[in-house]
Amino acid sequence: MIKLITFIQCTTGVLIFFISFSVFAQQNSLSIRGQVLDKKTNEPLIGANVSIANDKTGTVSDAEGKFTLSPKSFPATISVSYLGYQTSRISVGENSGAVTVFLLEDVGILNEVVVVVFNGDYTVEVCSEEKNHHIIMA
Repeated sequence: MIKLITFIQCTTGVLIFFISFSVFAQQNSLSIRGQVLDKKTNEPLIGANVSIANDKTGTVSDAEGKFTLSPKSFPATISVSYLGYQTSRISVGENSGAVTVFLLEDVGILNEVVVVVFNGDYTVEVCSEEKNHHIIMA
């Protein structure tokens, strides 16, 4: 009987320790949760860069455009960027809840790129034709 009481006391003590530890850990973990969407289409932007300004903490949005960040303190300013879109900076408070970030497309940021591939004998042949073409035309 004494062994049973000792076992119950030890088990209760261990449970109280782990419960208090998990409550303490939850109080110290600050987080910002949100989603990155296209302003026009409301579609999620997969792989958008989300970072805390002036900090080395950052992440990328998942397949649903969702992200989670852990700032050191609040308020925190987050910077959200995505290729072909304007970068957005938002200030987030401790009780802001889930943040939705809408990014506007930046049509002027990307220029047309032409890729030309030459290999082996074809390169020499094309270059010779271009060289001879200019001589004949002149």
